[in-house]
Amino acid sequence: EVRARPLEFSLFYFAADEDAHADKYRLLLDGARFADTHGFCAVWVPERHFHAFGGQFPNPSVAAAAVSVLTSNIQIRAGSVVLPLHNPIRVAEEWSMVDNLSGGRAAIAFASGWHFNDFVLAPQNFADRHRVMRDGIQTVKQLWSGGTILQTDGLGNEAQIGVRPRPIQTELPIWLTAAAAPTPSAMRARSVPMS
Repeated sequence: EVRARPLEFSLFYFAADEDAHADKYRLLLDGARFADTHGFCAVWVPERHFHAFGGQFPNPSVAAAAVSVLTSNIQIRAGSVVLPLHNPIRVAEEWSMVDNLSGGRAAIAFASGWHFNDFVLAPQNFADRHRVMRDGIQTVKQLWSGGTILQTDGLGNEAQIGVRPRPIQTELPIWLTAAAAPTPSAMRARSVPMS
């Protein structure tokens, strides 16, 4: 049996250059307000890059937090979190805060990253970024669902770490963002839902 699903529309942001206009976040914020009151499904906020492409968005959770307090209906999604550039504990905590601010509307597309310049934040992860991403997703999911992970504290002791604040959603909606080729000119990114 085939069921027809209504077509859903979302806004997906990527900025080319932060100096393109003086009020650089107006489009994001006004667009989110419009989408929220006109039946859109979601707003996808971008990940940061160390070049003009996406350069005005240093961390998707910051933009998502701003959008979350301006809206009440749409889902707030990371267009991608390049997980090998971030600590998965911080990702779970930051997006749990977005989930709380939004009343349970947070979602994330994870990516392994493709541009070597972006890896100045974690150069050791570039070569093995796909595995680092997969492992990080498992950590985020475990923390999100209320689990803890064992970490070493500043004194060398083992400590069980959980997420604070606790998210509203029991399960974080997750997608994977994949690129067809490692070069920017050949890249065709897309997000696919994870089950």
